[in-house]
Amino acid sequence: MSKRLNKNPLKQKKLSDKWIFPTALILFIGSVSFLVYSYLSHNGLLPACDCLLCMFNHVPEEGEYLFNRYMIVISIAWISLLVMVLQIFHRRRNRL
Repeated sequence: MSKRLNKNPLKQKKLSDKWIFPTALILFIGSVSFLVYSYLSHNGLLPACDCLLCMFNHVPEEGEYLFNRYMIVISIAWISLLVMVLQIFHRRRNRL
């Protein structure tokens, strides 16, 4: 016996559609937890603080470009949040 194939290709879900929302959720939770951990592990009163902020922080030299090292993590958090919102709207629109 052969299996019946769905003849309407619009109703078939791609495998990637199932994993977009969980992947974005995992990236969002991971990036936010990293930022919270980095913020809460800092102790400004302790000169030998071993948090990520103090470990990678250095005074820039003359003419050196100073960048925000957390910009990548913040960008990942915002992009994953936008992907989750768009995926929710896409799923609701397809239900109607």
